[in-house]
Amino acid sequence: MKRTLGLSLLAALHYLPSGAAEVCFVPSVNGLNHSVDCSWNPTLWENEWTGFATNGALCEEGSHHCYLECDPVPCPFDGYEWRLSLSNLYPHVNWGELSSSVDSLYLWFCTDIGLSAAEFAVEATGVEILSVTLVNGFIGVVSADSSLAEFLIARGGCPFEGVAAIIAVQQRPTAVHPESWGKVMSRYRTPR
Repeated sequence: MKRTLGLSLLAALHYLPSGAAEVCFVPSVNGLNHSVDCSWNPTLWENEWTGFATNGALCEEGSHHCYLECDPVPCPFDGYEWRLSLSNLYPHVNWGELSSSVDSLYLWFCTDIGLSAAEFAVEATGVEILSVTLVNGFIGVVSADSSLAEFLIARGGCPFEGVAAIIAVQQRPTAVHPESWGKVMSRYRTPR
């Protein structure tokens, strides 16, 4: 029993969570980071954004460093803002610890004009993007790999705010140094 518990513990420690992680907004492959309004003469608007980070030091352009206790920042006047949050209830939970299993980041949008479509991408550092699911009536194309998700999305009804997608992420593990691992394993080998 003691040996089995030791091996299980060592197997669990083989991969340790890595340090800081962030998910930031970047232009799409077409070079766009824009939203389109709902007017009869649609206008292309450059997106403002706030990314997510585990250490509170958000991406280069991220201007808000909030957690649950942060006062809500109102929607931008004449523009669009996209945010990544750990919460499906609060768009401002844009930093915090990730678990060692799968976590969800919620892609929030906020505008005072109304949204019909958007194109942008999010890039992950220190975490892997496992999947992206569009929600709340959003349709479109999302291409994702482990470090980049590109969005070309639309929604009818001209909404002003809400969650557009759920991004499943997992912290990238850091492997234990192989030489140390071999020495530790040799202590728990079964005698023959």
